[in-house]
Amino acid sequence: MDHNSCIQDTTHRRRTAGKSSVTVMFTGQMVNKVNKDEFLANLLNKQRFIYLLGMALQIAGHRVVHANDDADVPIVLHAIESA
Repeated sequence: MDHNSCIQDTTHRRRTAGKSSVTVMFTGQMVNKVNKDEFLANLLNKQRFIYLLGMALQIAGHRVVHANDDADVPIVLHAIESA
């Protein structure tokens, strides 16, 4: 595990503070009735939301790049490339 992964894991644990949530099967047309922090504490909910948001942005004509882990470096590289 690299140093950056360790920082990301620690940050995630701090944000969720040990909270967990049920996995919510949702679509883009649904209204979320779960508390945002609880919803995002479930990694499957979070990943599915990111994917759904990415699809909506692509449909709107935006370029979307999904990062496997830490997104900080890819975000900066793509911002520089786009500038």
